[in-house]
Amino acid sequence: MSDNNINYFKRFCLLMFAVAGSLFVLNFLVPQDTDFSSIDMLADVRLTDEDSEEDEKELPQKVQVKTNENHRHITDREKEKPRKKASKQDERLEQISQIREKLDIDPKHFLAIEDFSKEANALENFFGKLKNIKTLDRPLRIAFLGDSFIESDIFTAPLRKRLQKEFGGLGVGFMGMWTEAPAYRKSIIHHFKRWEDKSVLKAGNGQQIFSGHKFVAQDGAWVSYQMPNGADCFEQATLYYTAGADATISIKIGGETTARTLRTTGNTMKSLSLYKGKAQKRITLSVLEGAEQLKVFGVALEGREGITLDNYALRGASGIQLGGIDNALSRSFASLRPYDLIVLEYGLNVVSKKRTEYSGYRRQMSIVIDKIKKYYPQTDILLLGVSDRDQKSGHQLHKNTLALLKQQRLIAQDKGLPFWSIFDAVQQMGGVKALAKKGLVGKDYTHLSHKGGELVSEQLYNALIIEKYYYDK
Repeated sequence: MSDNNINYFKRFCLLMFAVAGSLFVLNFLVPQDTDFSSIDMLADVRLTDEDSEEDEKELPQKVQVKTNENHRHITDREKEKPRKKASKQDERLEQISQIREKLDIDPKHFLAIEDFSKEANALENFFGKLKNIKTLDRPLRIAFLGDSFIESDIFTAPLRKRLQKEFGGLGVGFMGMWTEAPAYRKSIIHHFKRWEDKSVLKAGNGQQIFSGHKFVAQDGAWVSYQMPNGADCFEQATLYYTAGADATISIKIGGETTARTLRTTGNTMKSLSLYKGKAQKRITLSVLEGAEQLKVFGVALEGREGITLDNYALRGASGIQLGGIDNALSRSFASLRPYDLIVLEYGLNVVSKKRTEYSGYRRQMSIVIDKIKKYYPQTDILLLGVSDRDQKSGHQLHKNTLALLKQQRLIAQDKGLPFWSIFDAVQQMGGVKALAKKGLVGKDYTHLSHKGGELVSEQLYNALIIEKYYYDK
């Protein structure tokens, strides 16, 4: 061994001896009752009892889970997040599905109404009255406002027929004095002469109600309504008008003719009962005197109870024209003819190949809905989405229809309204092109045939029946 190694070894031994001696001396210098804690290398991460008690105040209560005869505690942090509580709409849709199964309604013939109200009860007023329909002193009335999609009663006639068969009611409801295609309508035989139509589309806004029409009588004006064979009759007929001067009319019904005087009303709308009694099939009204200042809005043909469904079709309308209807006349009409449900069906005249954005239409129709609510604050409103539209070549019109449908659904969401998509109903049947091949849609790939209207409206009828059971629960 070298001298250097011997020196290092001696130095190490002397150092160890010195450290041991120092510790021996210190042992006698420290008081004997001093308590030293043991060193814990994991002290910074180890969970103490005190820490555990503090955390339990912040965490949800522990859940005990049994595993292989042993028990262990798992906090909610270790578990999967709990499922979000179902919304009112989710619960409603689940109940709707159960009702449909219970009633054994074929899902191919049914499309649910979407309810965007906070409490999922947007049709509560209507179905509350339907439940007590026998106690009403009048018919339960539905106003169906729309464009050429419902013209000639194509969509609404089969819907009315089903509702009246289920809940009672007679007649076709509100009729204009003049129409563009009287021969195409099957629910009534309508003849007329010497009436001028002052619609919001032809004459601009000015003293119209939400029907969009005002009819000005000319000398010798007359109108006749006759129920076709096999159609239900009516038990009462009511005229709605304004007269700048006294006018005289004749009414022929049931083989009898009577004359009636219409007193001056100024710009205030009045109603006149033309008939009330046993069921009739035909009525004719003629203007004898005072035609120059007589303005007529229509005649209502209905039963004394049950369901009345009024068709207010306005060819070429987008719906936004209703924003300019006369306030005073509309309030008068709402008082004279109250409605329990108003259905809005528009959109065919809004969609075009070039237009791809419809948020402006959404804003305008929202204003229209607010205006209708002012006239009918207690009346439920059902918004319908536009029907499917297409073309022989290309798909841009179809795509733009979807863009409009999206905005219409957003209107319902904004206003908390119920919503039913005609587009989805048609798609459920194969789409407008497939229906056109079957003769259920016209060659314009837009308008339904009478048979097509019957099949599509069946889906809405089934949806309303299921809603009735939902509200009756």
